[in-house]
Amino acid sequence: MPDSDYPVCDVPFCPGDYFLLYTDGVIEPENSSGEPFGDRKLEEVLRGCREPSATRLLEQIVAGVRAWQGGAQSQDDDLTLLVVEAV
Repeated sequence: MPDSDYPVCDVPFCPGDYFLLYTDGVIEPENSSGEPFGDRKLEEVLRGCREPSATRLLEQIVAGVRAWQGGAQSQDDDLTLLVVEAV
């Protein structure tokens, strides 16, 4: 949109830091009670990752979403994730 105004900020990164970009398909899946995975659960999964690497973070997030949904839930939206590691 040509007239949109987006906030701009500087975020310092140090070597070994990760920057995660994700679509709503990551935080919107619901569990059997109808509760969405949400930002807090995503943060919980990220903080629980003991072997951080871009690949491992992606695996942990997808596993966390799948576990939250349970075996009977289907994925109605895409899960799009991008992890950038600062070197």
